[in-house]
Amino acid sequence: KMPRSRMEVADVMFVVDGSGSIQPEQFVSMQKFMMSLVNISDVGKDKVHFGAVVYSNQPDEAFRLNQYFTKDGLKDAIWKMHKKGGGTYTASAMTFARDRFTQPYGGRMSNNVSRVMIVITDGAATDRIALPIASRDVHKQGISVYAVGVGNAKTQDLEIMAGTKNKVFYVDSYKSLEALHKNMSQLLCNETQKGKWEDLGEGYTPEKPTWRVGSLGKCEVLRGDIVILLDGSESISKGNFTITLQFMKEVVNHFKIGEKEVRIGVAQFSTNVRKEFYLNEFYAKEDIFKRIDTIDQIEEGTRTGNALTFVRSFFTAEAGSRKAQGVPQNLLIITDGDSKDPVEEPAKALRAENINIYFCQTKITHNGMKTTAKQMPHSKVASDHQATSEGNAQSLVRRSSLLIISSLKDASGWAVVLLKL
Repeated sequence: KMPRSRMEVADVMFVVDGSGSIQPEQFVSMQKFMMSLVNISDVGKDKVHFGAVVYSNQPDEAFRLNQYFTKDGLKDAIWKMHKKGGGTYTASAMTFARDRFTQPYGGRMSNNVSRVMIVITDGAATDRIALPIASRDVHKQGISVYAVGVGNAKTQDLEIMAGTKNKVFYVDSYKSLEALHKNMSQLLCNETQKGKWEDLGEGYTPEKPTWRVGSLGKCEVLRGDIVILLDGSESISKGNFTITLQFMKEVVNHFKIGEKEVRIGVAQFSTNVRKEFYLNEFYAKEDIFKRIDTIDQIEEGTRTGNALTFVRSFFTAEAGSRKAQGVPQNLLIITDGDSKDPVEEPAKALRAENINIYFCQTKITHNGMKTTAKQMPHSKVASDHQATSEGNAQSLVRRSSLLIISSLKDASGWAVVLLKL
């Protein structure tokens, strides 16, 4: 079965620069780009909805999210859009578009549908001073922002809008823009695989849904570097450590492993940290599985902060990282308890290097995980099941690994997944 890069369920809002710096033929390229994204989406009343805003000195609504439910209708509406002339008030347009995701304007916020804003611009924002606050307000609403810059667009503005470099796209010409949808389709596909969050209380419940486990085959991860940081402390029983190793193999098994595809590295920590293998040591699943089977538990204390500092060395070219080539960098931490040393500063240092951190704590209750997760900024807790220590551990490993895999495929930020053993 061939994987597809196809949006399934989402509210998607185009925010299109129609200022005076854009020539008519350039605006046509913008329209072609938007129509290409519509073409790769599963458009329908209960599927993907599109809306559009055109802005210059002021934003104007081109069409609402609940106005067209067919590709032909959407493409016709896009073709009828026209540029306005004037300044580039991007912050104002983002705030205007944010409100268009609400129910009165056709949005499906109450249904936990993924919300995506795609901003397309070719110049610096005239209201740049307001851009950070406007962007943060959009992100707080759980709206994912993709910033597309053309020609003279300012990279710094684009990064402020998106909140992460992973969702910034830049092309030097409008002709190149027309083909950009091929590069965006993978991220958008992962963004819109709808799933379910478990309510864990104020401060811990995620702001947006995760991804549907049954749709994993439809979104393909082409490239990625994934480092697994494994807790080998004495608080973990031999049996549970063996189950954790099996869990790691389940995660690896769901990716296409290879030198040019997904690479895996592993480090084990306790009081001290031990390199198991770097990202450039094994390029075949079978070799990785064999090496995982040889991992011996360290059985000392739990110093997660120390381990986070150590693992930065994995994200270097010498250790096999492809960060310099723009390959997504991911760290999956598997631990069973609270760290005996601080984790916040080492975690911030990793995030500053655009490393996406995923935290999996093996606890039967939520209490221990909440203590550690609170030390990690922007952490979120997700689970697709209720389980006890008497449950089927092998089945649980598989379900939990699927949740982590779908989060890793997004590669857009933090996610916390609970694996109960």
